Amino acid sequence: MIKRIKLSVILLLSFGGLVFPKETLFLPTYTTDVYEHYYYTTEKIRKGELVELVNTIDFDDNINQIVVDIKKNDFKFPKYIISDALIPKDTDELIQEEYITKVKDEYVWIPSYYLEVIEKKDREIIRNYEKELVKRYGEPNEYDDGWYGYILKSLIISNSCIDFGHEHLYVENINLIKNGFTIETLNFSALKNETENKMQKLNFIFDGDFLDVYLEPSKSPMYSYLKIKKSDYEKLKTFVFLPREYFLPNFYLYDKTALQKYNDEHAVNLATFEKPKRAEKNVTNVSPNKTMTVSENLKLRSGEATTSGVLTVMSAGTKVKILELGKAENIDGINSNWVKVEVQAGAKDRDGRTIRAGTIGWCNGGYLE
Repeated sequence: MIKRIKLSVILLLSFGGLVFPKETLFLPTYTTDVYEHYYYTTEKIRKGELVELVNTIDFDDNINQIVVDIKKNDFKFPKYIISDALIPKDTDELIQEEYITKVKDEYVWIPSYYLEVIEKKDREIIRNYEKELVKRYGEPNEYDDGWYGYILKSLIISNSCIDFGHEHLYVENINLIKNGFTIETLNFSALKNETENKMQKLNFIFDGDFLDVYLEPSKSPMYSYLKIKKSDYEKLKTFVFLPREYFLPNFYLYDKTALQKYNDEHAVNLATFEKPKRAEKNVTNVSPNKTMTVSENLKLRSGEATTSGVLTVMSAGTKVKILELGKAENIDGINSNWVKVEVQAGAKDRDGRTIRAGTIGWCNGGYLE
């Protein structure tokens, strides 16, 4: 099976990977083969031997794992191993087994905005969410997949590396939390320019069929993923990747009629697609005369319904005083009451504009804390 990744590893070696900080030490959890260039087996790493991570090399679809570059005192050159075999040397805990990615898993995690792609059967929606990717790799043509070739990679989780599809992170330390785990890793600016070495924390919170990733101390997800069956995932990949044969010769254009027919044939069948759901939550801490904080950008409405008019959008951190409780309703999997609130002094809307203190409206109590 390891031979299947030989070519992709060699190709990615030529582009380089993420350089890990010096002395990022890991321990093999079982005896396994290590490989040199072209994946000739050179020796075995024994369980418990101390190794240093040098690079992430590639992710392999066949085994749902990341291939990493390691060094050991008696190595003349870096050699390669599957990340699944490693754990951080000084971690406090290990990621819960049910969250570790395995080749036999029935489901995979993909970016949650693909739900919109599936529902509208429109791959161009991706362009709005992946502007940096489009800018970096350019438009596809009859010779090259362009930015389409780098999208829709599933999230891969192991105790040593996390693969977001476009970025690989090493795991320095792990702590278990309710419904997920926290990792310490190199911060995101350092991943791009390698000028900082500051460790930062990422929280992975599993919520029903969704996974939200938070970069502390932010309370808004940096990434959001949804769980999808592998069979639907393969169908979706076929739909998303633009077939080269539909490009017109020598142009960055394609035969729209033929492509539409292709889309209709390969799009995920909504009749069989299981729409993901968040876990239901019961919020019972709202009560009259209580002052609470808006947990994320939240619409202040004229009435106790999602169909009522929007007065403003309160930014996360806005203080509101509850005047009265309204009807109970489940919104986005959260069971709570609508509440009539009075906006307190210092409030801002999502664009940073001041909301007049004393403004009264309705919002759902599930988004107050």
